[in-house]
Amino acid sequence: MQIPFLNPETAFAMTGLSGWSLAVLVGVVGRRFPRQGVAWIMLSMVTFGAGYLLIALSKTLPTEATLLASYVLLGLASAAATLGLRRFLLRRWDRWDTLIALIPVVFPVLWGVVSHDDFARRVQLVNTGFVIQIAVLCTVILRARKGIAGNGWKLMLLGAGIQALTVLPFAFPGSPPSTVDHIAQSTAEQIFTWALCVVMFLNLQLSVLSYLMMLQDRLNDEERVAAELDALTQLPNRRSLERRLAHMLPGLHRDGETLGFILLDIDHFKRVNDTLGHDVGDLVLQHVAKVLRQHLRQVELLARYGGEEFVVALTHADTQSATKVAERLVQAVRDTPLLIDGAVHQVTVSAGVHLQRLSLADGRQPLAEVWGPMIREADLAMYAAKRAGRDRFAVSGNC
Repeated sequence: MQIPFLNPETAFAMTGLSGWSLAVLVGVVGRRFPRQGVAWIMLSMVTFGAGYLLIALSKTLPTEATLLASYVLLGLASAAATLGLRRFLLRRWDRWDTLIALIPVVFPVLWGVVSHDDFARRVQLVNTGFVIQIAVLCTVILRARKGIAGNGWKLMLLGAGIQALTVLPFAFPGSPPSTVDHIAQSTAEQIFTWALCVVMFLNLQLSVLSYLMMLQDRLNDEERVAAELDALTQLPNRRSLERRLAHMLPGLHRDGETLGFILLDIDHFKRVNDTLGHDVGDLVLQHVAKVLRQHLRQVELLARYGGEEFVVALTHADTQSATKVAERLVQAVRDTPLLIDGAVHQVTVSAGVHLQRLSLADGRQPLAEVWGPMIREADLAMYAAKRAGRDRFAVSGNC
């Protein structure tokens, strides 16, 4: 079967123009994402486009000089893409960024030192530099993958891998001096030329698509986190606590572990709002949240339950350890006065403690039916502490 002849110059020109159009796309979409590498990715696409267009013009302009200039631009474009990814990962500029930026500068120097007038050797060095840059990009992705939301990094890694496989053959001795000096004649050579041009074009699309996916995934993750944070105290809200409990409860049920709650309520909070105003009331809430957070371990889950109430979820605890936590929190709030405009305000909380050993049968119940009654028991204990004089804790009688 006769395959239509592919004009390599046209293919490179189309790829170059697509790079410029992708730069515009990144600029338009990236306006919502300041300081996340958008400018670097745009620079990368613009430089890629210029490099590929120079390759397309290499038969019209002085071939070797034009190709070498294009290789410099492509090296700079690869470096800019990696630096853009580092900025997306919110890394400060350090020695690794300097090294990444120097790679496309060092290799042109090596061309003159190592290859002299051997153009084929120069091209091999160029492609060796590209392989190193791709390896650096893959290393950055793999080292940061756990901190990247979504699957965009996987697509970027796939694109980098395909690009490496495309470039690698040209880094070995005996490879053709350039992709445009070798005119495909046989069917196999024509297929290879088609595949090479398609890979170059698709790699640019994959790079931008994966980057935009990562930006959107980060935005979605930030919105999800914001939806599960109380805006005033920056503590997890009730919805967040329920989600974490839903994740933990199956294991607790299976192992027959204990789940406990400490419900804390700010004493005389309505009086604070009525006499000092809601602005001071907000400061009191923030103050109590900060104190509680500072005096809890990471395994003890703290959330704002609603209004002036906070809740602490305890796992693998017994009555003795739970009461120690409640005592520690009540005392910490008591011993940490709130300073507002030079005036000292004494803030106290009352707390109720309830624990329950979970069974495998409980695991078949909806989450609300498991922890709802437990919260009510903690709430009854908390009101018992208030009736006993406030600034103290009480333990549920059903523990």
